[in-house]
Amino acid sequence: MQTTKVFSLAYGFGDVKDEMSWTWFLNELKNVIGSPEDCMIISDRHLGIKVTMEKVYPNVPHGYCVFHMAQNIKKDYKRKDVSLLFKQAWKAYRKSEFKETMLEMMKVNRVVFKELKNVSPERWSRAYSSVRRYRLMTSSIAESMNSCLVHARQMPITTMIEFIKDMLQKWFYKCRTKAEKTQTQLNPWATEFIKDRNIDSEKYTVCPIDSVNFNVKDRNKDGLVNLYEKTCSCAKFEVDKLPCRYALAAISYAKKPLPDYCGDYYKTTSWVEAYAGTIFPVGHPSDWNIPEDVRSKVVLPPPFLAQAGRPRKKRFKSVEEHGNGKTRNCTICKKSGHNRQNCRNAQPCQAPPPCPSTSSATSATSK
Repeated sequence: MQTTKVFSLAYGFGDVKDEMSWTWFLNELKNVIGSPEDCMIISDRHLGIKVTMEKVYPNVPHGYCVFHMAQNIKKDYKRKDVSLLFKQAWKAYRKSEFKETMLEMMKVNRVVFKELKNVSPERWSRAYSSVRRYRLMTSSIAESMNSCLVHARQMPITTMIEFIKDMLQKWFYKCRTKAEKTQTQLNPWATEFIKDRNIDSEKYTVCPIDSVNFNVKDRNKDGLVNLYEKTCSCAKFEVDKLPCRYALAAISYAKKPLPDYCGDYYKTTSWVEAYAGTIFPVGHPSDWNIPEDVRSKVVLPPPFLAQAGRPRKKRFKSVEEHGNGKTRNCTICKKSGHNRQNCRNAQPCQAPPPCPSTSSATSATSK
């Protein structure tokens, strides 16, 4: 796993993934980061997250992970053409391309077409996203963190916290050291990405319209680039904040400095600033200076309803991710977002009264 692409904002601990746990976590997250501008929270289609997002972050867009959606489409419908069309739809930058692909989807499989329309393209498509997603269309970063904690989750909670702290401390040090040694204005990923795009852009023909507008021809759809507004008719330039192939050709023709047309998100200075913080160890408990009002508090473990069977390590498929589109409710409290096995309103089973012994039953019969 490339840890240079992972930046952990926060982590929390909960006994089950239900609406109450997500409400607590998102409220705590909001206390830390607030509601940043141009922000989107991406997750799978877990109903508990969806309900909580509407309560805690009503003004922040909630996007869905296209990888999980693609896996569910592949498993439920088992058609390569449908999976390919879905990939083309979410990757499309222009709304015209998205509509064209969805029309083809309707001809191939109307069931999938209706399901995707019901999910709302704003949640999973790049073309209709209400905010800039910076090429982040999946929740793979969170899944990468989860894969690193598979064994740590079996530890006592204090040991697990120490494990996570040590892991993040190591990552921050490596990323900070690598960022400080980078000499290019753009970070290594952006530098390589631009280098690959330049291979094609060198073959394009640039026809200047004026000092800022350029018509770039590639013998296909061509591209109309505006260097002042940093836009292109292909929509990639303004969506990704990174020059597309047409923009690269125009920038080279105009002899402009490339970094001026890249978003701060891709610059080495932002990379250095992101990992400028230092994670220190907390030290041995005997050295802690604990206030008396904190020391006097007794923290009890939360009520826990143990589930039968071995604890599951892989993610459950959300009820909203099934192809039938039905929403299932808990049979105990009738609410959505969980089931009866992890319902917080469930009452512990009472042991049945002991059966009368044979001797007492015989005695009662003789009387």
